[in-house]
Amino acid sequence: MIQGFQDEGRLYFLMEYLHGGKIRDHFSHTKPFGEDQVKQYVATISMALGLLHSKNIVHGSLKPESILLD
Repeated sequence: MIQGFQDEGRLYFLMEYLHGGKIRDHFSHTKPFGEDQVKQYVATISMALGLLHSKNIVHGSLKPESILLD
């Protein structure tokens, strides 16, 4: 569940803790991903972006630091 609130200058989102961490951490601490694992990540990210775009939501900062794993 995601909750949000804002003050005069910022918008905050509260999300449940995802124990998998950022995908960037996996890039730097794991041996090179196998082809099947890469396909899984690319498919999942593509589906998530497709859902956001279908709801007219654009992610302004898509990078490994902003992708969380569960």
